Amino acid sequence: MKKIQKIIAGAIMATMLMAPAGTVLADETEDTCGGIEDETDATSETTQELSFDTLYGSQIGSFLYHQYTFEGEEIPVYETNFYFINAFIELSQYAYYGQAPATSEGYIDLSEEFGGDYPTFGDYFVAYAENTIESTMIICKRAEDEGVTLTEETQTAIDDMIADLATESAAPQGMTIDEYLALYFGEGMDEAAFRKTLEDYYLADAYSQKYCENYEFADEDKYVPNIRYALFYAPNGSSEDTLAQAQTAANDLLAQCSDIDDMQVKAQELLADGTVFETNDILVPMGVMVPSFEAWAYEDHEVGDMDVILSEEYGYFVVGYLGKEEKSQDELDALALTALSEEISNEIDTGKYQFGTDQAYEPAIPVAAEGDVYDPAAGELMLNITTTPTPSAEMAPGGDDTANTIIWVLAIIGGVAVVGVIVILIVSVVGKKDDKITGKAKKEKAGKEEPADTDTEPEETDGDEE
Repeated sequence: MKKIQKIIAGAIMATMLMAPAGTVLADETEDTCGGIEDETDATSETTQELSFDTLYGSQIGSFLYHQYTFEGEEIPVYETNFYFINAFIELSQYAYYGQAPATSEGYIDLSEEFGGDYPTFGDYFVAYAENTIESTMIICKRAEDEGVTLTEETQTAIDDMIADLATESAAPQGMTIDEYLALYFGEGMDEAAFRKTLEDYYLADAYSQKYCENYEFADEDKYVPNIRYALFYAPNGSSEDTLAQAQTAANDLLAQCSDIDDMQVKAQELLADGTVFETNDILVPMGVMVPSFEAWAYEDHEVGDMDVILSEEYGYFVVGYLGKEEKSQDELDALALTALSEEISNEIDTGKYQFGTDQAYEPAIPVAAEGDVYDPAAGELMLNITTTPTPSAEMAPGGDDTANTIIWVLAIIGGVAVVGVIVILIVSVVGKKDDKITGKAKKEKAGKEEPADTDTEPEETDGDEE
């Protein structure tokens, strides 16, 4: 089976690992008279000004260096720091795009109220990072128990990554690889520690691949109905006239179709003049479509059967049965990974493994707004005469500056494991709670999981998914 790879937000890591550290806070002023030597000197000088706080802001420090154990054994602090930093930058992307509160430093505000089971975003952040760590530890334990090991090819890839990081990133900044890694991941992260962290992650990736290769699919999971449809949009709340017009138009289309091929041609014509809102062929797995659409798809049909059905969420559909098809390999891999994720999520929820830390987390201290400083003793903000430089939008996580993305190594080196772990996070942390991170509900059309490529989409309603 081909290696399963999914591109996530940090997939640019391959090139970004090599970005010089000094560019994070490098002066954007260009010396048009200077040459390469001047530019190098400027970068080196800026590099000397870098510190962990200037890279990640003032809040994250108190959330690091906690000793965790898994099954009675201590997890290296450098490794848990690595996952916490990665989670911090990942969540800060939401702040960058306005979907979570941000500090004046350009990162997610861990002191802000979250709600529900998490009093603050700091509490949510801890749960998010801990779930990632425990998930990875469980997958690695499974790998070891089942004799899954790293291949020579994988070990070579790790060697090459570290060698390139040393020669292409650290050395030009006058830094050793150990100094460079410590700058981005904190004290204790050196070449040996970084290698161990990568090996654990690659091991999780290898196990995830093996799980997918050996996963046994039920026929109903592997083969799903393929439905052709044309939507006449009249969702909940539409006027009686709109509903009647949509119903009449749907029945007219059905009456004009002598077979299911006619339906495709005529629906496209109606789409062009705006009468049909959307038309397509779609595979219908269980549990992702609106109820009426799914119910019709799973009735007994002969290929070519057509009908008109009403979905309260969207309006009237003309539907046609194209038979059953096997899902694509990517879809099957995703299904297997979801099963793996659910298994591990259940093991976390039931406390199958001993995991945690005895060290309590202190609430994050609010970050001063630009021009102000927070006085913990007085409990108030005061004018700040000497403000800390605030990263520009381009330098914030998710922006165009790329030096920070060394911490995105998780998102590039282990495609399968990343997807598996993130699914676990969504199921166990985000999916079960009031989602304050994503903010906006995903818009869907025709009751399906992903929107089609059209400019206008109906708003999602409560009945869109099972």
